[in-house]
Amino acid sequence: FALVSLVVASVASALVPEDRTDEEYVEVVLALSFVTGVLQCAMGLCRLGVIASFLADPSIQGFTTAVALIIMSSQLKYLL
Repeated sequence: FALVSLVVASVASALVPEDRTDEEYVEVVLALSFVTGVLQCAMGLCRLGVIASFLADPSIQGFTTAVALIIMSSQLKYLL
């Protein structure tokens, strides 16, 4: 979920100009979150999780490690 949150935040910041209010930013984030949830539910109903069985384990582990590094690096500014 953390990766999806980072992606939604980056897309929302690209879609909403800087002079807009926080309410418009929240509207974009809610819309993106809703669309993401609908797509995930649709893929689950179509049983598209089978596709994940074709991915090699090292690929999934590499993706998970990359996500962890992205999350850690995004939080470093708050630690320092």
